[in-house]
Amino acid sequence: VYYDRTDRRANIDQNVNVLDIDFQHRFPVACNHNIIWGLGYRRYWDTLRPQLTPPIIDIIPNVRTYELASAFLQDEVTIREDELYFTLGTKISDNRFTDFEVQPSARLLWLPNQRSAMWAAVSRAVRVPSRSEIDGQFITGQLPPAAGGGPILLFGNLGLDAEDMIAYEVGYRAAPTDWFSWDVATFYNVYEKLTNFRNLQPFPPVLQLFNAFHGESYGFEISSQVQMACWWRISGWYSFIRLDLNDNPTAVQPPSTIEHRVPTNQAFVMSTLNLTDDIDFAVMARYVDVLPSENVPSYIAMDARLAWRPNQGTELAVVGQNLLD
Repeated sequence: VYYDRTDRRANIDQNVNVLDIDFQHRFPVACNHNIIWGLGYRRYWDTLRPQLTPPIIDIIPNVRTYELASAFLQDEVTIREDELYFTLGTKISDNRFTDFEVQPSARLLWLPNQRSAMWAAVSRAVRVPSRSEIDGQFITGQLPPAAGGGPILLFGNLGLDAEDMIAYEVGYRAAPTDWFSWDVATFYNVYEKLTNFRNLQPFPPVLQLFNAFHGESYGFEISSQVQMACWWRISGWYSFIRLDLNDNPTAVQPPSTIEHRVPTNQAFVMSTLNLTDDIDFAVMARYVDVLPSENVPSYIAMDARLAWRPNQGTELAVVGQNLLD
């Protein structure tokens, strides 16, 4: 059980209270079933009032109380001890904005030997709209004088549905030797009801959030660790992702704007040296691909860390970040 209170003043005076109660219970059934189930209840009551005149952000109604109730059930089945496991479960929830949501998942784990593992999973996930996406009214910009001047308004949408994703995943992990290990994970995600903006009226311009896009993403991640010597370890990671969304002529932002917010390629390499028993030195380099929608070019960054442990309970470190820029 927890209670959380936030009191913050920025563009709006935010007073948000959250009461959360969670219960979880685990028990075995027979010799090959491990059951986990639970219940959850969360209650919000908030007061959100604009600070500026005219308000840049307004939440109407300014005062709202709403609840979230949830339950989950999961069964991990041992098909063959130390070799094959199957996990099946679901979470169900009821919220104020999109009502009833179901998020099932299934996962299979196979251990062919002591040095490798293969797994596959399929699951559904949702993102419920926030309070501001439902009740918000925003001034997002100003028209230039040549276009008539005046604010550009964005409204939330009480009829907004939850964003929906079905995720398919397959992975493999292996440690062929004591000094080398690697793993790879591939994924294919299907999206529905992704949000964007549409025009409610051309002038003065008024926009509204709505469920605009469906689409897919796919890619893979691969990582490895090599113990070059007892005092030297190298680890690396690479990911590739592509996002493809449908075109919706009523959406203000084209799908390419969203697709290009995700870097297609990312990579990371770290070299760790144990110079002595109590001195370590690590160098880390990372590459991030270009983000056209954000006007961010691709870049390579490097960090370094030198650490000294004068005794068992103390460590002193000097860290340099973004050393190439």
